[in-house]
Amino acid sequence: MVPHTQLPRVEYLLFTTGPVLCTCRYQVPRERGVFVELVSPNNTTTSEIINRIVDNRKAYEARNAKKVKSEEAYYGAKGAFVKEV
Repeated sequence: MVPHTQLPRVEYLLFTTGPVLCTCRYQVPRERGVFVELVSPNNTTTSEIINRIVDNRKAYEARNAKKVKSEEAYYGAKGAFVKEV
């Protein structure tokens, strides 16, 4: 392991899922040697996240509809108040 005092100073850090196509934005930091580009191991897209949210919402609504139906059956079968003696 390299001690932190021997590591180069990084001022710009970029996480990507692939190569950066427009290098003009990062030209100066690259020339100064203070730019580090890291390829992200995570390839999740926003559309995948949105689909997961929508699917989870549908499952949530289905669970709650089942609970409501069960509660209505329970309270409907229970009848009116019990008369005290």
